[in-house]
Amino acid sequence: MVEPYVDGPEVDANFALLDGEVVFYEIADDVPSLGDARDSSVHDNFQETANLLPTALPRDEVEMVRRSILDSLKRMGFYNGTFHCKGRIRNSTMTYQRRNDVDGSWDLVSNHNYDPSRQQSFFLHEINARPAGYLESVATVLTCGVDYYALQMLFSLNDRERYRQLSQPFRKGPQWHLALLLIPEDRAGVMETPDTPLDLMQRHADLAAAIVDHNTVIRGGDRCFGPKASQFNYLADFSVMSRACRDDCLTLAQKFCLSYADICKPHLPRW
Repeated sequence: MVEPYVDGPEVDANFALLDGEVVFYEIADDVPSLGDARDSSVHDNFQETANLLPTALPRDEVEMVRRSILDSLKRMGFYNGTFHCKGRIRNSTMTYQRRNDVDGSWDLVSNHNYDPSRQQSFFLHEINARPAGYLESVATVLTCGVDYYALQMLFSLNDRERYRQLSQPFRKGPQWHLALLLIPEDRAGVMETPDTPLDLMQRHADLAAAIVDHNTVIRGGDRCFGPKASQFNYLADFSVMSRACRDDCLTLAQKFCLSYADICKPHLPRW
């Protein structure tokens, strides 16, 4: 398949629909993968690395994405249920770059190549007629208070009243900024550390206080196939939050990644 390359910021857009009405909608910023970097090599892949909630996109672009995807959903005959969509924004006022002021973390910043004479549009990658994946759904319920899986079950039972009621987010908006981090395998071998997330939290109490969700995928004794394997896998995932601001969340997330790498050096994995 050949398709145009769109270099605008990639986002995850999640919807809860009831009779064609959007009863809940949110965007999560989808941080670039290793293969998206300008200095990427043929060995870098397009495995997801992180999501940031809530989005840093301006409100008019958030609304433009909403209108575009909603039109596509209705054209396909979807008027009810939960939907997980992905795509990129053409000619966005924002772009992903590494920020030196937050320890080199990826973030959305002003796009100096933005052309106000060109129309903005949304390039749709995919529509999934289901809730967002487990990790992102947990991040949403923790941040916004809306549980996609509960909504899906209620709609399956045709309990439309409670479906609408439980689609209401926190009254004052997202309760914090959250970075969902996916830790990829960076080499092949056998995991020695019994449980890397617990190891990290025991060593760094300040980071443990910012972690609101975590899952261990590769445990001690499990085989790691590395980044060249035909099927990608993660060592673990973490949701790191900050009630202060997005910059503080990014700083904590970057500190977390560096601390995780230090833990992995002596133990993970053995050749």
